[in-house]
Amino acid sequence: MANILFIIAPKNFRDEELVEPRNILAPGNKVDIASTIKGECSGMLGARVVANLTLKEAQARISEYAAVIFVGGSGSNVYHNDKMAHEIARSVSLHHTQILAAICWASVTLAKAGVLAGKKMTGWVSPSGEEKEIFADAKALYQPKEVVVDGRVVTASGPHAAHEFGEKIKELLKY
Repeated sequence: MANILFIIAPKNFRDEELVEPRNILAPGNKVDIASTIKGECSGMLGARVVANLTLKEAQARISEYAAVIFVGGSGSNVYHNDKMAHEIARSVSLHHTQILAAICWASVTLAKAGVLAGKKMTGWVSPSGEEKEIFADAKALYQPKEVVVDGRVVTASGPHAAHEFGEKIKELLKY
Protein backbone atom coordinates (compact mmCIF):
# COMPACT_ATOMS: atom_id res chain seq x y z
CA MET A 1 0.00 0.00 0.00
CA ALA A 2 1.35 3.40 -1.01
CA ASN A 3 0.46 6.85 0.25
CA ILE A 4 -0.58 9.17 -2.58
CA LEU A 5 -1.13 12.92 -2.38
CA PHE A 6 -3.22 14.95 -4.81
CA ILE A 7 -2.84 18.73 -4.65
CA ILE A 8 -5.87 20.61 -5.96
CA ALA A 9 -7.01 24.21 -6.15
CA PRO A 10 -9.79 25.13 -3.72
CA LYS A 11 -11.90 26.26 -6.70
CA ASN A 12 -11.83 25.30 -10.36
CA PHE A 13 -9.56 22.27 -10.34
CA ARG A 14 -10.26 20.14 -13.42
CA ASP A 15 -12.63 17.39 -12.27
CA GLU A 16 -11.47 14.51 -14.45
CA GLU A 17 -7.79 15.30 -13.80
CA LEU A 18 -8.43 14.39 -10.16
CA VAL A 19 -11.20 11.80 -10.47
CA GLU A 20 -9.71 9.59 -13.23
CA PRO A 21 -6.24 9.14 -11.66
CA ARG A 22 -7.73 8.83 -8.17
CA ASN A 23 -10.06 6.05 -9.35
CA ILE A 24 -7.07 4.24 -10.85
CA LEU A 25 -4.75 4.76 -7.87
CA ALA A 26 -7.08 4.57 -4.84
CA PRO A 27 -7.69 0.78 -4.78
CA GLY A 28 -5.08 -0.65 -2.43
CA ASN A 29 -3.52 2.73 -1.63
CA LYS A 30 -4.15 5.56 0.84
CA VAL A 31 -5.11 8.80 -0.90
CA ASP A 32 -4.92 12.26 0.66
CA ILE A 33 -6.09 15.48 -0.94
CA ALA A 34 -4.47 18.78 -0.05
CA SER A 35 -5.43 22.34 -0.94
CA THR A 36 -4.99 25.85 0.35
CA ILE A 37 -8.01 25.11 2.54
CA LYS A 38 -9.19 22.08 4.47
CA GLY A 39 -12.72 21.11 3.55
CA GLU A 40 -14.85 21.21 0.43
CA CYS A 41 -13.22 22.20 -2.86
CA SER A 42 -15.07 22.64 -6.14
CA GLY A 43 -14.16 21.53 -9.63
CA MET A 44 -14.70 23.37 -12.89
CA LEU A 45 -17.43 20.91 -13.91
CA GLY A 46 -19.17 20.76 -10.52
CA ALA A 47 -17.30 18.04 -8.62
CA ARG A 48 -17.17 18.53 -4.87
CA VAL A 49 -14.18 17.01 -3.08
CA VAL A 50 -13.04 17.31 0.51
CA ALA A 51 -9.41 18.25 1.03
CA ASN A 52 -8.36 16.46 4.20
CA LEU A 53 -5.08 18.39 4.48
CA THR A 54 -3.90 21.93 4.01
CA LEU A 55 -0.84 22.43 1.85
CA LYS A 56 1.16 23.20 5.00
CA GLU A 57 0.05 19.94 6.66
CA ALA A 58 0.93 18.01 3.51
CA GLN A 59 4.34 19.65 3.34
CA ALA A 60 5.10 18.52 6.90
CA ARG A 61 4.42 14.89 5.86
CA ILE A 62 5.71 15.01 2.28
CA SER A 63 8.30 12.24 2.78
CA GLU A 64 5.45 9.79 3.55
CA TYR A 65 4.09 9.91 -0.01
CA ALA A 66 5.09 7.58 -2.82
CA ALA A 67 3.49 9.96 -5.34
CA VAL A 68 2.62 13.66 -5.25
CA ILE A 69 0.26 14.76 -8.02
CA PHE A 70 -0.54 18.37 -8.92
CA VAL A 71 -3.98 18.62 -10.56
CA GLY A 72 -4.66 21.22 -13.25
CA GLY A 73 -7.65 23.33 -14.17
CA SER A 74 -8.12 27.08 -14.31
CA GLY A 75 -7.79 27.32 -10.52
CA SER A 76 -4.39 25.61 -10.47
CA ASN A 77 -2.70 28.94 -11.18
CA VAL A 78 -3.03 29.55 -7.42
CA TYR A 79 0.10 27.36 -7.15
CA HIS A 80 2.12 28.72 -10.09
CA ASN A 81 4.01 31.16 -7.84
CA ASP A 82 3.24 29.60 -4.45
CA LYS A 83 6.42 29.13 -2.37
CA MET A 84 5.03 26.18 -0.41
CA ALA A 85 3.90 24.36 -3.57
CA HIS A 86 7.36 24.95 -5.03
CA GLU A 87 9.02 23.61 -1.86
CA ILE A 88 6.86 20.49 -2.03
CA ALA A 89 7.78 19.92 -5.68
CA ARG A 90 11.49 20.44 -4.98
CA SER A 91 11.41 18.14 -1.95
CA VAL A 92 9.76 15.34 -3.93
CA SER A 93 12.12 15.79 -6.87
CA LEU A 94 15.11 15.28 -4.56
CA HIS A 95 13.85 11.86 -3.40
CA HIS A 96 14.60 9.38 -6.14
CA THR A 97 11.94 6.99 -4.84
CA GLN A 98 9.00 9.41 -4.99
CA ILE A 99 6.92 10.16 -8.08
CA LEU A 100 6.26 13.79 -8.95
CA ALA A 101 3.37 14.36 -11.33
CA ALA A 102 1.41 17.23 -12.85
CA ILE A 103 -1.37 17.40 -15.38
CA CYS A 104 -2.50 20.24 -17.64
CA TRP A 105 -1.83 23.75 -16.34
CA ALA A 106 -0.25 22.34 -13.15
CA SER A 107 2.94 21.64 -15.14
CA VAL A 108 3.61 25.38 -14.90
CA THR A 109 3.94 25.00 -11.11
CA LEU A 110 6.63 22.35 -11.56
CA ALA A 111 8.43 24.46 -14.15
CA LYS A 112 8.41 27.53 -11.90
CA ALA A 113 9.60 25.39 -8.97
CA GLY A 114 12.68 24.58 -11.02
CA VAL A 115 12.21 20.80 -11.02
CA LEU A 116 11.81 20.25 -14.77
CA ALA A 117 15.24 21.44 -15.95
CA GLY A 118 16.56 18.91 -18.43
CA LYS A 119 13.39 16.80 -18.14
CA LYS A 120 11.12 15.78 -20.99
CA MET A 121 7.63 16.96 -20.11
CA THR A 122 4.24 18.12 -21.35
CA GLY A 123 1.42 20.30 -20.13
CA TRP A 124 -1.42 22.48 -21.31
CA VAL A 125 -0.43 25.25 -23.69
CA SER A 126 -2.81 28.16 -24.27
CA PRO A 127 -3.34 29.71 -27.72
CA SER A 128 -0.90 32.49 -26.77
CA GLY A 129 1.77 29.85 -26.13
CA GLU A 130 3.02 31.62 -23.00
CA GLU A 131 3.35 28.27 -21.20
CA LYS A 132 5.93 27.11 -23.76
CA GLU A 133 7.99 30.18 -22.85
CA ILE A 134 7.71 29.32 -19.15
CA PHE A 135 8.81 25.74 -19.89
CA ALA A 136 11.74 26.99 -22.01
CA ASP A 137 12.79 29.48 -19.32
CA ALA A 138 12.78 26.56 -16.85
CA LYS A 139 14.97 24.56 -19.26
CA ALA A 140 12.24 21.91 -19.49
CA LEU A 141 12.11 19.85 -22.67
CA TYR A 142 8.50 20.34 -23.79
CA GLN A 143 7.02 17.47 -25.82
CA PRO A 144 3.69 17.93 -27.65
CA LYS A 145 2.36 14.61 -26.34
CA GLU A 146 -0.54 13.42 -24.16
CA VAL A 147 1.62 11.95 -21.37
CA VAL A 148 5.38 12.10 -20.84
CA VAL A 149 7.38 10.07 -18.32
CA ASP A 150 10.96 11.09 -17.57
CA GLY A 151 12.38 9.06 -14.72
CA ARG A 152 10.03 9.54 -11.77
CA VAL A 153 8.38 12.66 -13.25
CA VAL A 154 5.04 12.21 -15.02
CA THR A 155 3.29 15.04 -16.87
CA ALA A 156 0.13 15.12 -18.96
CA SER A 157 -1.34 17.63 -21.39
CA GLY A 158 -4.92 17.88 -20.13
CA PRO A 159 -8.19 16.22 -19.14
CA HIS A 160 -8.29 13.98 -22.23
CA ALA A 161 -5.05 12.38 -20.97
CA ALA A 162 -6.21 11.87 -17.37
CA HIS A 163 -6.77 8.11 -17.66
CA GLU A 164 -3.39 7.40 -19.29
CA PHE A 165 -1.76 9.76 -16.74
CA GLY A 166 -3.20 7.69 -13.87
CA GLU A 167 -2.10 4.44 -15.50
CA LYS A 168 1.49 5.66 -15.96
CA ILE A 169 1.68 6.68 -12.30
CA LYS A 170 0.29 3.28 -11.29
CA GLU A 171 2.99 1.56 -13.38
CA LEU A 172 5.74 3.59 -11.69
CA LEU A 173 4.36 2.80 -8.22
CA LYS A 174 5.08 -0.88 -8.86
CA TYR A 175 8.84 -0.18 -9.09
